[in-house]
Amino acid sequence: MVVTQISELGKDQNWENIITGKISELGTPEFRTNNSGIETGNFLDLKLTDTVQTETRLLLAIALSAENLSSGRGWPDAVHILLERLGNITGVSRAWIFQILELTSDYILQDYTFEWARPGYAQIGLPAFANFTSNVHLPFYKDLVDSRLRGEWQKVTTAKMEPCWLKENQQKQGILSMLTIPIFVEGIWWGVLGFDDCEREYAWNYPQIASLKIAAHLISVAVVLDRLKTKRKQYDILHSITSCSSWEYDFKKVNFWCSADLFQLDPGAANNIYFPLRKILRKIHPDDCKPFLKSVMHYLSLQNESFRWDIRLLMNDGNYRWFEIIGDISRNQNGQLEQFAGIAVDIHQRKKHEFAAEEQAKTDPLTQLANRRAFFAQAGQEIARVRRYPGQHFAVLMLDIDHFKKINDRYGHLNGDLVLQKLGKFLRNEIRTTDLAARYGGEEFVLLLRETDGSYARLLAERLRKNIAAMKIDIEGRFIHFTVSIGVAEYHSNDCSIEDVIERSDSALYRAKGHGRNWVEIVSS
Repeated sequence: MVVTQISELGKDQNWENIITGKISELGTPEFRTNNSGIETGNFLDLKLTDTVQTETRLLLAIALSAENLSSGRGWPDAVHILLERLGNITGVSRAWIFQILELTSDYILQDYTFEWARPGYAQIGLPAFANFTSNVHLPFYKDLVDSRLRGEWQKVTTAKMEPCWLKENQQKQGILSMLTIPIFVEGIWWGVLGFDDCEREYAWNYPQIASLKIAAHLISVAVVLDRLKTKRKQYDILHSITSCSSWEYDFKKVNFWCSADLFQLDPGAANNIYFPLRKILRKIHPDDCKPFLKSVMHYLSLQNESFRWDIRLLMNDGNYRWFEIIGDISRNQNGQLEQFAGIAVDIHQRKKHEFAAEEQAKTDPLTQLANRRAFFAQAGQEIARVRRYPGQHFAVLMLDIDHFKKINDRYGHLNGDLVLQKLGKFLRNEIRTTDLAARYGGEEFVLLLRETDGSYARLLAERLRKNIAAMKIDIEGRFIHFTVSIGVAEYHSNDCSIEDVIERSDSALYRAKGHGRNWVEIVSS
């Protein structure tokens, strides 16, 4: 146990007894402790040990709410449902969300936006909780705010706290115990997910805290998606008035007309531009042209009311820009096609936000490698490819940093994260563009090697192992050296899923560690 001196946390004596912890996945939790009855900790480091029925029910409740929250369809009703489920399962008096409206060096402005409460414990709507301001310089409170800004959880047992403003506030509300979890949206502290118990001194365990962190993350995703949905509506309305270009395709003349601003051409040269069909097709991005034409032909055959499709068009400055093509057809008295005409709405910024959100959903934020979800998605595609083309193959490498806990213990978790970042960058540079490197979890990484058999995969694994062992990371004059163990498995025709390949590579990794680590082990055919 590491006891942090008060000078590291601030001079406020009311913060003296706060327990803060970063719990290593592989080791014993380390805490900063004092007598205030509050524990705080980093979610990434929680040690998830044995669970009981409450933890299982929490995960089930979160899973039930995940689809609506992560798709954006359930905002805000799905949040109320989630709070109700979590409150009923844990048996607390209240489950609530505070939203941060403003945070300065002197005060914090919050609003009580969501609440589920048992009869007699509701507080939402009370004047004291509507757009309320708190002085961050109050004894103890600034350190609590700082803890939340660090992304830590806070566990409070009111009776164990020393006299201070927060304890008085808890007692006025009749709160015996409380758990709070900060909600971050796009890297910014957005609010707090909280649980009050006015009847028990509830002992939250680490699996429960970790489960509720997942709930906080889902709420964050729902906020982001709601923002994107709102921005998209606003952007479309704005561009339907100010940033739309007109276009028309004449079936009889076989040419395309548009207003000059569509391709950012100089309107002084000509207000209207005519293109032969071949030339206008060359202005569509190569990846978009065939799908666009296929969609147009499908639309013309169905004779629907309107056509919509997103494509990239080549601008006069040489760059591509996203547009939503909206059109309709007109026919002559004989029913023959005369023209296909409409507007092109500039949606470039909207697309950037959508792609950023998609990229964030499949990227590990620390290493910038693919995350586990993205790995399984691409690996599933690879399984389908090799089954479709007999004789094709691929390999999987499972890689684990040896004695990573010792690195964290000796150099600190920040430098431990630096090791993960450096290793992630190294792996990304060492593989082909057709391959995939992903962070599988903790200090474990996985490589998907396309069109690679076991023998080549082993050669690559040996090269990676040797080069990593030769690496050194400079930390203010001190050098961190580390090694890795690697398990290699080649896809077999009897593998039913990527999980089968992963299981064999993981088994090989286990044997590599049994050899004393800094070793490569391959699964025999």
